[in-house]
Amino acid sequence: MLDGPAGFKALVGTFDLAGADALRSRLAHTHLKAYPVCYHGQSPVDAAMQLAGRVPPEEIARVHVETHEVAFAAMAGDPSRWAPPNRETADHSIPYVVGHVLATGGLPPEAYAPDRLRDPRLLALLRRIEVAPRAEFTAGYPAEACARITLETRGGSSPPRFRRFPAPMPGSAASCCGPRRSPEATTPPAAAAWPSPRCCRGSPPGAAAMTMKPHPAPRRQSRS
Repeated sequence: MLDGPAGFKALVGTFDLAGADALRSRLAHTHLKAYPVCYHGQSPVDAAMQLAGRVPPEEIARVHVETHEVAFAAMAGDPSRWAPPNRETADHSIPYVVGHVLATGGLPPEAYAPDRLRDPRLLALLRRIEVAPRAEFTAGYPAEACARITLETRGGSSPPRFRRFPAPMPGSAASCCGPRRSPEATTPPAAAAWPSPRCCRGSPPGAAAMTMKPHPAPRRQSRS
């Protein structure tokens, strides 16, 4: 694969595998996605999983998602992210993936089925989701991939949920359901609450998927 007329060296030029960089395993610097969504959506989904099942969708007045500029541009930069017409747009939409987790308790591959993309109750929830880049999160990227979610309910606000790294990024988790870093390592002072870790494969353990009930479509919120 390396040598020969059609080998890698013939395409890119000669190189020394015994160099200093070659001594470091590149596998240790790769990332496996825990959820079926764009990389920049991993931290928002992980934060949303911490809130899944806590508030019925119809009781959610507004959802505030803060992330870094690259994630915002890739997954919340145009109106189609609030009404994705297909899977390719939906899995690159922070409003859609966060809304689906909050409404159903998980993000399985079936989340992108055509009937889910057209569900009027889910689309109504998406209209109450706001996404904005945060300067300190942008400054930390790409060493960190921060996301913070705050829910406003009919009765008040819930403590924000914060992720500094998406699971299973090195320094965050050994696997999508493996040991998490301590709250002190991943939670800023403004987000002190730290719920128990939840499994990322579908719904949280022991929690049934929430059933969305019809409710009047809210007034569309301005999006940052």
